[in-house]
Amino acid sequence: MVRNKYFVVEENALFTSQDGNFAKTSPLLQCVGLFVYDGMQKQGVLAHWASNSIVQPLKSKLDLIRLRNPEAVMVGCGVVAECPFEDSYIPMEVTDFLTKERILIRVERVGLDCATELRVNFLNGTYRVRKVTI
Repeated sequence: MVRNKYFVVEENALFTSQDGNFAKTSPLLQCVGLFVYDGMQKQGVLAHWASNSIVQPLKSKLDLIRLRNPEAVMVGCGVVAECPFEDSYIPMEVTDFLTKERILIRVERVGLDCATELRVNFLNGTYRVRKVTI
């Protein structure tokens, strides 16, 4: 029996996998992360952010793997005003970038009262948002 390997993606790191490994963000309140995936190519990028820009590293990684039909899942509070001031520009910055790149965006909203993590299976593109008790 093969056990699934999980790799924790820390803030602002990007993760890709060729062999179907799972990746997850470390727990964080407010804006949790971003998953950009192409079902045809079975590849994706998982990003996690707190207060620094992820647009440049994300652009570099997307250029590297050349997804043909990318879709993005943004996980976060969904309400910019509820984010801390220093974090509030990040969801807008990433949304603007994805829109400019014509990447379809799906938003998963999570509550602010608990930590969450985003778990992704790179083999089939499935993901889930898991609440973590602190």
